[in-house]
Amino acid sequence: MVLDDVVAPHLEAAVLDASCAALRAPAREQADPITVYAWHDLVATQLELQAAQAVVADRDGALRACAAVLAAAFDPYLPGTWWGVEVWHHDLPRTARSADGSLPLHLDVNETFSHLPADLWPVWSATLYIGPRDRALQGGTLEVRGHPDTSPLDGPAPRQPGDTWLRVPYRYNRGVGFCPRRAHGVTRLAASDGFRCSVTVNVWTEDLRGVHTAPA
Repeated sequence: MVLDDVVAPHLEAAVLDASCAALRAPAREQADPITVYAWHDLVATQLELQAAQAVVADRDGALRACAAVLAAAFDPYLPGTWWGVEVWHHDLPRTARSADGSLPLHLDVNETFSHLPADLWPVWSATLYIGPRDRALQGGTLEVRGHPDTSPLDGPAPRQPGDTWLRVPYRYNRGVGFCPRRAHGVTRLAASDGFRCSVTVNVWTEDLRGVHTAPA
């Protein structure tokens, strides 16, 4: 599911541009640790954003604001009641997982709670494109396989000639929601693209922090 113009035009600078600047400011060579927000935290942030009272000044403010935007945009399409989200950002090619600057095919499972069984699936994944504002990109396209994988334990199945793909090119202020059981990745950027900054959430229907205990 693709939703364009997720953030209202009068909030783009305060939310998207400020978040992009906050997340790209440090010279990080890898992605930050994943952060967890509960639903009630995001509701409060949504209200602050609507009233133009939220100020994005640091990493936490950026992730919280973008997660709240995605929650508001995709909540009508989500099944049942959900507890909260895992949220992180990518600043390609800086945080890429491969030498060519791409994100290889992968599956989203219990990212934060890696001590839990690896067959736990989020109910939904969504990504918000927050930078650059002023240009399209030749690369950096999100690819989502048309059918789900059966088990996260083995990782995504290799590409097959008969596979179908949803391909979503980068566009500023675009939100993309998809099933986390479907293998997905991001193509490498072209030399002229510069960077591609995005924030991603995995949606959970239970508070894993309260239900499960990490090993000693």
